[in-house]
Amino acid sequence: MLAQLDSKGLTRAARETADLYVGYGMVDKTHQTIYSYGDGWGWGGRWGWRYWRWGVAWPMTYQRQIESYTDGMVVVNLVDAKTKEVVWEGEVAAVVTIPVTNPATAADKINQAVEKLFERYPPKVKRLDA
Repeated sequence: MLAQLDSKGLTRAARETADLYVGYGMVDKTHQTIYSYGDGWGWGGRWGWRYWRWGVAWPMTYQRQIESYTDGMVVVNLVDAKTKEVVWEGEVAAVVTIPVTNPATAADKINQAVEKLFERYPPKVKRLDA
């Protein structure tokens, strides 16, 4: 990441004299996808009195499958040293699969993601032409 910061004109400074703080990390985020299938009808009649209501017979054949997966998201924040407010942030999702099985490949993917992030820095300034 130091190379990307240098290429944007940002130089390393002591914490006491810094204008910006750089926060970065990897986030593992769990996603869930729910698949539903079946026609919803089980044994017995489809309609009739059931306990206190009129409705569907039990059990129903409607089934659900939950699929979970985790991805590694690279996150970089630039924080104003005086106000402690985030002035720029970038993230790239699904960079590496967690747990990491090949550290060398993961490091290459993370470096590529950071390069991609810093293509968007500095942010474009919108001009107001009156």
